Amino acid sequence: MGDRPASLTLVTGSNSLSSKFGSQQGSQEWDDGTVNGNDIAWSNDFSRAMGPMQLDFAGTVSGDHLSGNVILIAAQNGAARRGQ
Repeated sequence: MGDRPASLTLVTGSNSLSSKFGSQQGSQEWDDGTVNGNDIAWSNDFSRAMGPMQLDFAGTVSGDHLSGNVILIAAQNGAARRGQ
């Protein structure tokens, strides 16, 4: 697959998080994320050639750095499978 350049912009307000993600495949915005101290979380849905997918993100912000995890949930044959 190779490198896939992308950009992510996160905007916080009290306990809320909104975001814009952009790549060669397009862009998506969402505003249902949460902030609790330095911890952030959000979820978004994609529908691409591989079918519908949900990505659940959770991370910690420290200065200019973001670290965390993402869980992929992909629908297959009408059922959902949680990735690890």
